[in-house]
This record gives sequence, C-alpha cells and structure tokens, in this order.
Amino acid sequence: VIENAHKAITTGPNYGETGGIVRANNSHFLNNKRDVEFLSYHSHPSVNNPTFESNNQSIFTDCIFEINDDYIDVNHPFPNVTLWDVNGVKFNAGNVFKDTRTVFTKRDGILSIDATYYVNSVDFNGMNYGIKAYENDGFYGYMNGKHIQVQNSNFNSLRGIYFNGQDKSKVVNNTFVTDNTGHVGMNTPTPYGIYLDRCENYKVEGNNFSSNAITNGGYTAGILVSNYSEDILTIERNNFDGHSIAVEAIGQNKSSKIGQLEGLEFKCNDFDNSIVDIFSSNDAYFNHPVQGIAPSQGMPGGPAYNLFGNSSPVLYKNLLSENDGYGYFAKSNGDPRNIPASYSNNITVSLEQVSGTQAQACAASVGTVGSFTELVSAKIAALNDLNQSINLYNSLIDGGETEVLKTEVLAATNSDAYNKYIELMNKAGELSEEVLMEVA
Repeated sequence: VIENAHKAITTGPNYGETGGIVRANNSHFLNNKRDVEFLSYHSHPSVNNPTFESNNQSIFTDCIFEINDDYIDVNHPFPNVTLWDVNGVKFNAGNVFKDTRTVFTKRDGILSIDATYYVNSVDFNGMNYGIKAYENDGFYGYMNGKHIQVQNSNFNSLRGIYFNGQDKSKVVNNTFVTDNTGHVGMNTPTPYGIYLDRCENYKVEGNNFSSNAITNGGYTAGILVSNYSEDILTIERNNFDGHSIAVEAIGQNKSSKIGQLEGLEFKCNDFDNSIVDIFSSNDAYFNHPVQGIAPSQGMPGGPAYNLFGNSSPVLYKNLLSENDGYGYFAKSNGDPRNIPASYSNNITVSLEQVSGTQAQACAASVGTVGSFTELVSAKIAALNDLNQSINLYNSLIDGGETEVLKTEVLAATNSDAYNKYIELMNKAGELSEEVLMEVA
C-alpha cells in the first residue's frame, strides 16, 4: 500500500531525467495526490535500426487506485495515472479505479498526452472521466502502428472515455453506465460514455451503454463524435439503453466534396428507451460549410441494420438531423425495429427486402477480414511486432556489435586467448555464425 503521497510513483525526478519500468501487481494506491506519473521516454534498443521504438515494459495487474473521504489534501487531486509521451504501458485485468468521496467534482482515472497504452478488463467506478487522452498532430506513436486500445472494461462514471485527436484508437466490448444519479443543469457538461473529438481511423464496436438519467431528470449521451470527415468510418454493433441521445454526430463528419460517400456510418446498433437514437447536430463553435454524416447510411441491397427504439416511452425521433439530410436504407422484412418510426423531413428512408437474418448480416459486417483501414492498421501492428522481435534478436546477438567482436577475436594473442574464450563462453547462445567462424 502506498498512501497519502504527493506522487506515489514517478519515472523521473525532473523533466530532464526520465525513464523507468513500473511493474505493479496486487498493489493498493490510496488517497495519493497522484498515483503514477509517466514522463516522456522512448526506447530504441537496436543500433541497426535506430528509428525503431520498442514498447514500454510497464504493467499494472490487480491494482486498486482509490481515493475516499480520508483524502487529506485540501486541493483537488491529479488523475490517478498520467502519461506523457510514452508508448505501450499495459493496464491488465483486475485493476480498479474508484472515487468514493462525497464530493461533486470527482477524480479522473487516466490522463494522457501523446501516449499509447492498452487497457483490458479494468473497472472505473465513480470517476469524473475514466480515460481522457489528447494527441497532437504528428505524434510519433501512431506512426509505429501503436494506439490506445480499451477492451472488456467497465465504466461506471460520469464520463467514460474522452479522446481528442486520437488515431487508430480501439474501444471494443466495454460496458458504460453513465450517471445513474442524474446530472441536471444546462451549464453542466453532458455525461457520456465515449466522446471522439476530431479522431480518425477509430474502431468502436460491441460496447454496451446504459443510463437511468432520464428517469432521474438528467441528460446523458451514449457516444458523441465530432468533426472528422476524410474517411468512411463506422460505429457498429453497440447497444444503447436509456439515454437522452444515444449517438450524436457533431459538425462535419462527412466529405465536403460533392458526390462523395465518405463519412460516418452507423450499422447494426441496437437502440432502446432513448429520446433520440441518432442525432446529426450542427457545431455551435465552428461554422463548417458542410455538416452532417455520410450521405448514405447503408446502400441499396445492403441496409444499415440498426434496431430502433420505436417503443421508447420518451421517443422524439429515431433519426434527427439539423444539418444536411441523408438517405437511410432499412430492411423491410424481418424485425420491424429495422424501420425507424420517426425521423426528420430531410432524411429519406428506403425499404430494402433482403434475404438472411439480422445476426448473419451484422456478423458479416464486422467479420474477421475488416475494412481496408483496419487491415492496414493490423499490418502495421504486425510489422511493428516483427521488427521489434528482429531488433531484439539483433541486439542480443554479439551484443549488436558483430564487427567489433570479430576484430577482437582476430586480434587476440596467446596471452589473452583464455580470457577471450571465457568471455565468449559467457555469451554462448548469443554469438553469430560469423564470430564463431573466426573463433574456429
């Protein structure tokens, strides 16, 4: 247990001297102003490929990051974990972030700037933000095929995940329970599950979003997406229950080129008990000449397969657009929830009679092959892993200095031959064939 510390763990005494590996297992961080601080550090282990960066080896497993009413500092705490300009930290199964204080403004769990990391099977309870991440243009991390990945985790917090400028982020198979006590007030930021703010090439799939805020007089959203328009992006196979707005796309989320189909699409999602299922809203801060989502949601012969909350007691619109309209293609045969019951006048709904079941179509839409963008990302990640293994191998063989070692073997005299032999024996298994030939 580490408690009541200003910084329980930091990877540098100051910003000029950083680096370190943190491996915490079954540890308890309690009422610290900051639990863990990762400062900028990059590892380039290969002399043969100096631009290659290996993942940070820090790992957290079965740890508790906790703050309660016994917190002694009068000032608001920093997030539990902060990461700046590091790549590959892992938060594994069994980690729990929780804020049980009886205060209005809760703590953030993970805050990162220009960092990549992996979160798997982690719980975030009672937090302000579970994860909050910012990425600057030209960030080095995603150029090496790295990204933020969050999966199989539970967010029972005011806001689950906020990503700003992230590239290739993945949020898959998580549960988001948003503000079950309600959060009333027009001047209060909207509680939500996920907010993707100017992000690209993301994958948001298989998540469950729920809230009781409507019955408690509150206002929540499942997913918010803001202003990315260059690619075909899809949010699919998510379940939404009890939100004021299940999904809101803000501003320009489609191409500005006339006749282009690029933009944000929604497929195979399941909506229930919302006021609005899918809302395409104007950006109040940036006056984009083009605003809206992809002009075609689904296509002829290939409906979007969303299931709408037509029986929601608080339903206003299944599809609401206050900017550019679009065409929505719905399956006419099968589950009647495929067809939206209420939608804006600038949205055209086309009914498509197609064979096959809903489950078959949605399974196919997210199948093992994936989109072109996902294939490219997977290829980069696989090449990154391969290069990391090759570079590690090269760094171990002859200590990465084959030519130097060959020269030392050739230059060995009778007087120091035995010492050289002992040195080489200590490197057994890590000598190249070239050095062994010189020894022979």
